[in-house]
Amino acid sequence: MERFRRRLQHAPVLGSTTLKEFLKYTHRSWRSLGLVITLLTVVAVVSASTLDGPTSARANSYDDGWQSDWIAHASSLLRSAANQKTDGFVLALGDSITHSYAFAVWPVSGAGKTLSDADVTSWAHTGSWGANNFDVTQKNGWYLAAADTTSQRGLTSSGGLTLQEFVLGCCNGGPAMPVTSDPIDARSIVADPTYAGNLQVDTVISAFNDAQIAVVMLGTNDPGNSQNIANLHTIVDRLEAEHIVPILSTIPPRGDGFPNDVVVQFNAAVTNLAFTRSLPLIDYYQEIVLRRPGTSWMGTLISSDGVHPTGSGAGFGADSDPYLPGGDPDTHMTGEAAANVGYLLRSWLVVQKLKEVRQHVIDAPNVPPSVSVTSPAAGSTYIAPATVVVAAAADDSDGSIGKVEFYANGSLVATDVTSPFEATWNNVAPGSYLLMARAIDDRGARTDSGTVAITVNAPPPQTMHVGDLDGAPSGLNKQTWKAVVTVTIHDAAEANRAGVQISGHWSGGYSGTVTCTTSSSGSCQVSTGTINVKKTSATFTVDTLSHATLVYQRATNHDVDNGSNGTAITVAKP
Repeated sequence: MERFRRRLQHAPVLGSTTLKEFLKYTHRSWRSLGLVITLLTVVAVVSASTLDGPTSARANSYDDGWQSDWIAHASSLLRSAANQKTDGFVLALGDSITHSYAFAVWPVSGAGKTLSDADVTSWAHTGSWGANNFDVTQKNGWYLAAADTTSQRGLTSSGGLTLQEFVLGCCNGGPAMPVTSDPIDARSIVADPTYAGNLQVDTVISAFNDAQIAVVMLGTNDPGNSQNIANLHTIVDRLEAEHIVPILSTIPPRGDGFPNDVVVQFNAAVTNLAFTRSLPLIDYYQEIVLRRPGTSWMGTLISSDGVHPTGSGAGFGADSDPYLPGGDPDTHMTGEAAANVGYLLRSWLVVQKLKEVRQHVIDAPNVPPSVSVTSPAAGSTYIAPATVVVAAAADDSDGSIGKVEFYANGSLVATDVTSPFEATWNNVAPGSYLLMARAIDDRGARTDSGTVAITVNAPPPQTMHVGDLDGAPSGLNKQTWKAVVTVTIHDAAEANRAGVQISGHWSGGYSGTVTCTTSSSGSCQVSTGTINVKKTSATFTVDTLSHATLVYQRATNHDVDNGSNGTAITVAKP
């Protein structure tokens, strides 16, 4: 342990600008990406938070513009793999700024911790430290980063490491680190000193895939690389695939002659990535320049090489009380030590952000989801058998929606598990219905929407009518003759209908009732008996039509060839 305390290694950091310059360069780089709206959010947060002083509230404010998003996203990541995680296991991924024991000393054994500071560092397993430099069973992320697995790297961080080298697993000294997703193989590989300076992101994450959180600060060694943000996206993807919550950090200013504009633009892109991916953010850069404006951070928070944070200064060390003298532990306002020791400031910032993530994500009670029916509209009417599209808007502020169930008069009629939440309810019978949606989140909390009333009416009856009456004499001789009438029945669409029973009567030269049933052609015939030749005509009148499903609509009777009025026809003796 003492050997680690003496080893205050450093790693590349970045240059100097005032807050005004930061915003100017940030606006320039973000505008080129079409992200002015995002910038304005950050500007508002930064401008407001400068009034708060160097407090934990300000330190945690840089992601306030999307706080509800990162809380929901982080909650969803962890809850979907809760049984696979070790509570309080926090990885520290980075270069030599992360590998330095100066970054670990205050969380592990530093002075002046408040009760909440001590609680979160204890939760993060800082009381445990490996007996050697290869203990892959440790759950203390500061140990995993600071262990001297080789003269250049620990188990999760490495001096000189760039974003691209971490993704590729090569080119930072020694053989390339193999890629594996097998946790047992991965732990063996990361503990193998053969890989002198190289770490590979998939292998490192697989070795410690039971972690809940990973603090990521990379980019100090090559902030101008055009592939940096793409590589950082890849690292975030790999962490999220293992349900590890990434916390991104900006890199510190640089005073070694490297263009600080590049650092500012890189940090703006990191901030935007945190925004677009809904991730918590630590703005190490901004907290440095707010405590030490202009270039006064040089030699105070950044060491004389212009690259690395300081491990001591003004009589303070990396394990000093960050609050006193000059601050207030009751309000978590830092004092003189955090304005003179760069590593102490970074350690304190990480602890404050871990407290916030733990409070809002890990220890927070589950907030029930919200839900409302968006379709159909209240008062909607349908004709049976109806097809009703039901839809709902559902949201979960601290996680995700597992499914939405749709109910009608208390009975489940449909379920949807993906957004947009909607379903089709088919063959709905006539009646009055109260529709309700129930949202169930990823932890089982449920919320019922208000009800929406709809009505399904019975369909209007299908009708039939006489479509044609054709009459003709038949069987004429010297003494008698007959009258024959062909009746054709149509439905409302004027289609011929079979199976209709026609009842009617004869009058005039003949009297009597008759019936017939239409064939597939929609027609049937009725005829008189013999009529004396002295009778010159006979009239047939349709009285009723009968069918299993059709209703007789007398008013629509007609005759397609206009030979009658569709209800009665007179047949004359020839």
